[in-house]
Amino acid sequence: MTTKWPILVPRLLAAALGLFFVAASLSKAVDVELFVRQIKAYGIISDGTLVALTAWGLIAVECALGVGLIVFYRPRLLLGVAAGLLLFFWAITSWAWWTGSTENCGCFGGWLDRTPGEEAVENVVLLLVTLFAARRPGHLKWQPSRARAWAVLAAGLVGLALPVASGLPTLKAKPFNSEVKTALSQLALHGPQIVDLTRGTHLVVLMSTDCLHCQEAVFDLNELAMIPDLPPIVALCANAECECEMFVEESQPDFPIGCVTESLFFELLGHGDVPRIVLFSNGDVIHAWDETVPNEEMIRASLPLLDGEDHLQAVHQ
Repeated sequence: MTTKWPILVPRLLAAALGLFFVAASLSKAVDVELFVRQIKAYGIISDGTLVALTAWGLIAVECALGVGLIVFYRPRLLLGVAAGLLLFFWAITSWAWWTGSTENCGCFGGWLDRTPGEEAVENVVLLLVTLFAARRPGHLKWQPSRARAWAVLAAGLVGLALPVASGLPTLKAKPFNSEVKTALSQLALHGPQIVDLTRGTHLVVLMSTDCLHCQEAVFDLNELAMIPDLPPIVALCANAECECEMFVEESQPDFPIGCVTESLFFELLGHGDVPRIVLFSNGDVIHAWDETVPNEEMIRASLPLLDGEDHLQAVHQ
């Protein structure tokens, strides 16, 4: 029994790693929209289609890799793939930790809230476990098995199918749910202001205080804010309160800025990119401009008509 235990250690470690990857894959697959927003929060990939494809592919890869490690299929190859993937995860989570680009690493979707710093440390531990499992090649012998190969293939197909079943992210705007609309009606901005974005018409600027394009956009936004008959401008960001205060002090915006939760911010941002200027009318998106500030003519062309109560309403054609 004592001679068999060291031989079984690599297999047990590989199985444990496999369970980790399967759990990570399933947590992402059940809420692909959230996972897409979490990837986008890193700021590495900005194109919405590419982000969605990356999320879909990563779910399938983790599912197939996890099952392959559990059944001990081609352990030399799959442990090498696992090590490479963990090294990649460590690099991007360390970068997010250093830059502060996101508060949630997204490694387990909505199941666990983990900071990039916590996940970076965890990736180092898992990488060491992977290297330890692969350190004795003689213990990684395996017998060719069609059943194991089919299991890995089936896991990959399941990983591709689960996001479809839970609803692939769409690039089109969708109506906000009641929770989002409640949050929009209770926004507290810098100063004593309370703004209800579910009533009337507003230009909402989704920005990041450490985004260079957002900082450069303040000048043009200030000019729009000086035009009296245009909708009032309200900026929202997901940065910390102290970062928002510093941004206000340095940039001197002529419009209020509010700090919102990361989940609300990315629900509003969708697959757009910051700075995103959104024309809201009674809580509905009428038009949006990504990475550019629209001029007065563009805004007026998108404005809905006034109704009898002197509130701006959306005109659906």
